[in-house]
Amino acid sequence: MLIAGVSLLALAQMSGGENEPDNIAADLDQIQAESGAAAQVESAPAEEFACEESESGGTITGAGAGDTKSVAGVILAFEHAYYSARDAEKALDLTSDDSTLVNVDALQEGIDSVPKGTEHCVSITPDGDTATVEITEVRPSQAPQTFVQEITTSRDGDRVEIVEIAEEEQ
Repeated sequence: MLIAGVSLLALAQMSGGENEPDNIAADLDQIQAESGAAAQVESAPAEEFACEESESGGTITGAGAGDTKSVAGVILAFEHAYYSARDAEKALDLTSDDSTLVNVDALQEGIDSVPKGTEHCVSITPDGDTATVEITEVRPSQAPQTFVQEITTSRDGDRVEIVEIAEEEQ
């Protein structure tokens, strides 16, 4: 945006604008001030992002702590451990013994690659032991991005656990 402003300033000067240094400095200050205001507007999505907890037509949406009582509950718990607690060990505690997710260091590296302050919202549509999951992630000063996953779970007594997380093509 600053480059565009400087280009406009140069164009205005070539087309008969004042060439006095005071005017150039004032114009540049105005362009920089406007660029700063635009940068603040661009950072607004993360500040305004809200994830409303809801259940509609079999789809559960939220960002809460979850539980291990249901498919949706364990998925919410996993995503909460990932985004809010930022703790790979807590996330892996929600997986089954035969899960494909076993490397705590790799998972923690993935968590650490997400900037602190990133907001998330999860929409879960369970179908038996699997669920289609849409995760909307809003990193600070960035627009929301949505990722689609298929998460497979299993039941061990009263506890639902995650077996596999697979990215889906969009």
